[in-house]
Amino acid sequence: MSEQIALLDRRIKDLYTEADPDRIVLSAPGVGDILAGQIMGRLGDPHRFANLAAARSFTGLIPRQNSSGLTNQAGGPTKRGDACLRAALFQAADRARLVDPQIAARYQRLMCETGRHHTSATCTIATVLLTRIVSCLRQKVSPTNSETSRGRP
Repeated sequence: MSEQIALLDRRIKDLYTEADPDRIVLSAPGVGDILAGQIMGRLGDPHRFANLAAARSFTGLIPRQNSSGLTNQAGGPTKRGDACLRAALFQAADRARLVDPQIAARYQRLMCETGRHHTSATCTIATVLLTRIVSCLRQKVSPTNSETSRGRP
């Protein structure tokens, strides 16, 4: 069984390398070999989305809008998108908050200043990761360098 798992892991890595030779998705914080393959495979061509908002909408991580009359409330994630992609991004975000200081600071702000729950804060971080990944795939640059190269904290 262990040999079969190792064989599948190698196959996933090979297919991912073929799909993303620059290893852009893999360079995102919190993303390892298996998640990189899953994210790239489920996301597909990043140029098929009209804009970054469309890519976020595809995952179902955007907030649900509840509008009636004069009220306009944002709810939890719509979950209308690709469930496997959403799960991979959530796992990557949960890991990224532990290994990337910039993401960890954002996670802490979400938890402490806005009083969000861990799941809500991690969904927000997952959306940030997706935005970085899609933007970087479109520009062919690494997500770890994209924010700092633009002078963002």
